[in-house]
Amino acid sequence: MKFFTTYGVVGLLMLTLASCNKDFAFRLNLDEKPDDGKVRPTEYKVAYIIVEGGVGTIVGQQARDIGAMPTLGQLATHAMVSWNGVSAENKQSLTSYADLLTGVEYDKHHVAGDGSGNNLADYPTLFTHIADNTDMRMAFISANAALGAVVQSNEVDTYAIEGSDADVVTKAVEELEREDAGLVVATFKEVDATGQASGYDSEDYIEALGNFDQQLKSITDAIYSRKNYPNERWLIIVTSTKGGQYTLPSGQDDGSVFSDTERNNFIVVNNSQFAFKLYERMETVDPAWISSAVKYTSNVGRAVINAENAAIYNIEKNKEYTIQMRIKVHSYGTYTQTVFSKHPDTGGGSPGWAFMIGREGASGKDWSSGSFRFKVGGTEIYATADIAKEVWYSVIARVWMDGATQKVTVFRDGVEYNTGDISGSSANGVSNEPLQLGYAKGYATDFTTQSHTIADVRIYDVAKSVADIQSSYCTTMSTPSTDSYHNNLIGYWPGYDGGAELKDRSGNNRHFDLTGTYSWTNFADRSATLCPTLPDNLERYVIRSVDAPRLIFSWLNFMNIDEFDLDSQIWNPTFTNP
Repeated sequence: MKFFTTYGVVGLLMLTLASCNKDFAFRLNLDEKPDDGKVRPTEYKVAYIIVEGGVGTIVGQQARDIGAMPTLGQLATHAMVSWNGVSAENKQSLTSYADLLTGVEYDKHHVAGDGSGNNLADYPTLFTHIADNTDMRMAFISANAALGAVVQSNEVDTYAIEGSDADVVTKAVEELEREDAGLVVATFKEVDATGQASGYDSEDYIEALGNFDQQLKSITDAIYSRKNYPNERWLIIVTSTKGGQYTLPSGQDDGSVFSDTERNNFIVVNNSQFAFKLYERMETVDPAWISSAVKYTSNVGRAVINAENAAIYNIEKNKEYTIQMRIKVHSYGTYTQTVFSKHPDTGGGSPGWAFMIGREGASGKDWSSGSFRFKVGGTEIYATADIAKEVWYSVIARVWMDGATQKVTVFRDGVEYNTGDISGSSANGVSNEPLQLGYAKGYATDFTTQSHTIADVRIYDVAKSVADIQSSYCTTMSTPSTDSYHNNLIGYWPGYDGGAELKDRSGNNRHFDLTGTYSWTNFADRSATLCPTLPDNLERYVIRSVDAPRLIFSWLNFMNIDEFDLDSQIWNPTFTNP
């Protein structure tokens, strides 16, 4: 039986890294606050269901493929979902529970072993935060007596340690039948017990998952049958503490954190008004470059950093730089087009610099003698070769000092083309112009036909070595572990942000504003000239255990979440009726 499934980066860097700070829709109304400052009980409610030892990829298959878990599968159709979540690094059950209940990791809560010596006083469970900010009724129901080290009976209104998972269901349903039910946390242990006894890839384990799914159905049925359910807004979170140990076939073990079956958990974050949204693991073997970028067409849209903020991107005399971008041409103009610039008019010799694409002669209609060009002042340096449509090219200008002479060398896909001398006064790279992506004034006389997509734009205040350019031109992300010049970035715009900005990820916070008419396009591309960079923390591109408490606080419209010093990331659902 095979359970391992690989995925590309889905919506990577929505995230991302991703994730944005927009609030949930359908929020609580806080216009009227009681005298004690607490949020009044409302129709916003939470069921938080935790199953021990639920291996994410196996659970995902059983939920997706009409397997043993149809209830979970149905919940997932209106949910944010990760089947390849990553749980606590030490793989201990109590640590995983603490992550799920506090929203911080071991380095802060210090819960391990039997839970003694913890730091829950400084990083308490979600029950404490909810009690401090609301009058919501809370229940904690579990079949695991060891959790008394994490959750105290005085933190909740109903505290029950039951003898079996069946008893947990009975008590949870009883709680859900109360009109004032608010937060119900229920945990289940028998799936993990079966995995330990029979193997996490055994038929007995699949049967145990099916039993849990039936218990989950009893809980969701109790929610749906509530008298006031049509007027209530339930957030239902189903997740596992961690996975379980079994051996993957060698062809399915890529050596990444996602191949550690003991840390492979899952999370389903459901509300009836959520659209399905999948956050899955990165493909680490022959990955595609999966991202999004702006498509610039004609002269109707562009990205701009105003002249004041763009001054650091001037090419000053006797200084070195590396300026690079990735570009895909969709259609050509009739002549040379400016695509990335800090130049008032590339048709003349004014101070400034620019990347351009063009033909060598006006008669060539197939661009078989096309070129990428880098212009400084009135000096142009060419990289002449066929420019095909719908192909990503990496174009790099290396500004470097040869003794007292300032030069520019142009590279295309790591291949070194021409070098030009820009030391003369007519080749001044300093201008009081904005930095701009997309059309700019220049040679082009036919704007309507040109169209191109630009992404992964970087400006370094150093001339990268030729060897580094030749070896790293194909990478798609600058990280300290993959880019030896990362600390020299003065501008870095991956270009995947969505919305009306291209965020500067260099730390200088000089963001491009998108103006005019433009469009975002999603893509998943492979080619010989692309070697997508895997980020340092792969697990942060999926919803993790530690993220669940923040989702709950957001659902309850807490305005002071940052005060809790969480390790959680922000994830936002897509609503079917926004």
